[in-house]
Amino acid sequence: RSKTLTLAGGSGVLAYWCKQLLLIRICRLMRLVRALRMLRIFKQMWSLAYGLLSSLSTMLSALGLVLLSTFLYACVGVDVITKDPDLAGNDDTAGIVATNFSTLLQTMLTLVQFVTMDSIAALYMPLIARKPLLALYFLSAVLIISISLMNLITAALVEGALANAASEKVGEDLETKQKLRSIMPTMLQVFQQMDNDGSGELTLAEMQSVVVADLPKEFVDKVSIESMQDLFEVLDTDGTGRLSQDEFIEGLMNIALMEVSLPTIQILKHVRTTEDKVRSLETELTNIQTDVQGMKGVLVSE
Repeated sequence: RSKTLTLAGGSGVLAYWCKQLLLIRICRLMRLVRALRMLRIFKQMWSLAYGLLSSLSTMLSALGLVLLSTFLYACVGVDVITKDPDLAGNDDTAGIVATNFSTLLQTMLTLVQFVTMDSIAALYMPLIARKPLLALYFLSAVLIISISLMNLITAALVEGALANAASEKVGEDLETKQKLRSIMPTMLQVFQQMDNDGSGELTLAEMQSVVVADLPKEFVDKVSIESMQDLFEVLDTDGTGRLSQDEFIEGLMNIALMEVSLPTIQILKHVRTTEDKVRSLETELTNIQTDVQGMKGVLVSE
């Protein structure tokens, strides 16, 4: 007997440690999954899995609402269908009543078909043919359970998916900012390498003294740059032809965080420059018109 107790105790300890090892493996697996989600090939899969998990509360709420709706309609169905002696005694409807509306639970299971619109015409057509007023009951069930309720659930799921996508986008932006902050020392080294005269400002010639590959790899992977001249034109927002250290670093970070590509930024900058020139020309034309009108007034008076 003592041997049996010893074996039982040993097996219990073994089972306990097996559970602990299994828990550790599950934790390691979760860490591996979190690491894999950073890979581009698993990113879409992670988004789908995360969306499914985050919509669990919405699906449970939808399930409760469906059960409540079917319960209420089942209570009404028991009174107007199950307890109706005419429907129970008719040859065309007796089988439907006995099979689908015999009890409250059976009526609820039948109404679940209205959620999925699963062959419901064979249920309500004979009953409505015998009792036309039942059309109101089944029509309201179709409108509320099949159409309105399902559309509301779909809208809630879509809204939740959009919210998850927005929060995931915020997380990605924060992660990108952290990466960019980590490469700021490298950006400073690149700036000092290009600043040949030590003036603390970069010209286009100094900018072209390095190649795109000399920029931090994290930045180059984020933004597609064809030449250093294109980058200089984008960073030189004030059009002075010179870049300070703050303009250089902050400009690189802003470009990396923007959703548009570098050529698009260049186009937008050219459009903005063109608008400024057009406004300047309009102002000059207005001044010229004013001067011409003044000269006309002087000539007329003379």
